[in-house]
Amino acid sequence: MEVSMIATQDKGISTTSWAGIDRLGRASKLPVSLPALVKANNAQIMKDVELYVSVRHNLQVLNTPAVAVAGTYVVTPEFTKGDAALFSQLVNGIISMAR
Repeated sequence: MEVSMIATQDKGISTTSWAGIDRLGRASKLPVSLPALVKANNAQIMKDVELYVSVRHNLQVLNTPAVAVAGTYVVTPEFTKGDAALFSQLVNGIISMAR
């Protein structure tokens, strides 16, 4: 995750092309080419995407990023006006409350 954030935000590597995605995979030290891995697992990926779209719809997640907690609460950074530290506290508080 850290490598992808550094690559896209700091180094400007594009994630809209397979070449950029391959660079991210190599920077992350993946043992195989990421585009090749995606191609080899295309059928499973399509099933997973359909499942996740269904889950997103059922949880009524309309914004990204969003965190769903216990299938009941959905929290987005908009709640904290983009304050990352406050958003983290909010998510942690909701997780604690949902236990």
